[in-house]
Amino acid sequence: MKRPILSSIQDSPSEILLTRLAFLLMVGTAAWLALQWPAIPELIPSPFRKSGEMTLGPVLASRNTLLAVPVLSVIQFLFLTWIRGLPHRHNYPVRITEENAPRQYALSRLATAQIRAFLSALLFWNSVQATRLAVGLPRLIQSTDFEVVVALGTLAAILAFHFRRALRQG
Repeated sequence: MKRPILSSIQDSPSEILLTRLAFLLMVGTAAWLALQWPAIPELIPSPFRKSGEMTLGPVLASRNTLLAVPVLSVIQFLFLTWIRGLPHRHNYPVRITEENAPRQYALSRLATAQIRAFLSALLFWNSVQATRLAVGLPRLIQSTDFEVVVALGTLAAILAFHFRRALRQG
C-alpha cells in the first residue's frame, strides 16, 4: 500500500525550538574551532594509528583533522533536515493510513528534530573536548566510556519514547 504524502505539515513550537538549537550548535561548533584555531599547534595528539602500525607514545596528526567535526555537523544537520521533509518514507511500527498519517508523521518529524539537535550537541561537545586536548588541556570528562554510554543511552531513549508513542497513537 502506498503511504499518503502530506504537503502541509507545520512545525510545532518544539520543532522550531529544536531546529534553532541544532542550528546554533552547528554554527557554535565551527565558531568554537575558529576561536581556538590560533592556539592549536600544527601537530596534535590523535587516537588513530595506521593499520598495523606499532608505535610507542602518542600518534600525531595535522590540526586540520579537527575540521572534520564542523563538517560532520553541517552534513548531519542538512541530511536530517532533508529526511524530516520525507516522513512518508520513514519507518513506522504501525501501518500508515490516511487517518493516522498526520499523527505518525508529526511524531516522526519531532523525533528527527530531537535527534538532529542531540547530534549537533554531541558534535559541539566533541569539538570542545578535541580542541582542549589539542592545546594541552585535560578533557572536561575523563571517561570516554561514560560519554559513549550517555550518548547511546540518550539516542536510545529518544527512539524508545517515540516508538512507544507511535504504537499508542496507532
